[in-house]
Amino acid sequence: MNKKNEETYYLWKFRELYSCPLPVLIGVFKYMDINGYAVLSLANYRVNLLIDEEGREHVYSNIENNEWRELLLRVCLSIRRSSLNSLTSIERVFATSMFYGGFGLYLDIGGEISVLNLDYVNTRKLYFYLNPSEYALNTLRFDISDLVMIQYALRRGDYRLLHSICSRFTSRNCSFKTSHGLLVVANSPQEIPGHIRVIPDNNPFRHVIRY
Repeated sequence: MNKKNEETYYLWKFRELYSCPLPVLIGVFKYMDINGYAVLSLANYRVNLLIDEEGREHVYSNIENNEWRELLLRVCLSIRRSSLNSLTSIERVFATSMFYGGFGLYLDIGGEISVLNLDYVNTRKLYFYLNPSEYALNTLRFDISDLVMIQYALRRGDYRLLHSICSRFTSRNCSFKTSHGLLVVANSPQEIPGHIRVIPDNNPFRHVIRY
């Protein structure tokens, strides 16, 4: 068996694949007594669960940060095991975001996570760079109107509009203090010291079943 056939056999000896993108909390908002969350999914950092014939779970990930990986694994496993109730509120927000992808606004209404608004991100016109940090929830608190306009600007790839919104809450280039570090949005490729290129994922998590 040549190497290519060996790799194909190794992959297809598993019966299921769950591939979960890294969700990043961009900010929070409040409407009356309802808590809301803005989440962006990242495509190029993932946890993959492969399920073998005996139902055993095998974990593969390209995320080096242990805390990031363990958090995403916990969320991904909860989807696989249909046990979302075991998660914290923000973890359930992350889990819900995986069914949609893109940039989403979510509400916590009486413990139930609901979608308020969803949109895709224009990755042809906009470039994203993350300065990684330890996981923390001390993100910015936004007005919901600003988040809706941020969604619109991200979908259109309208950096000028996005920058004008950013200038209301940051003095530097268009950036967001996220749960995973400082996220910089640019309208051209950049070389930013300490930052890694990240790509928004406009698709839900992948679930592949072998027939």
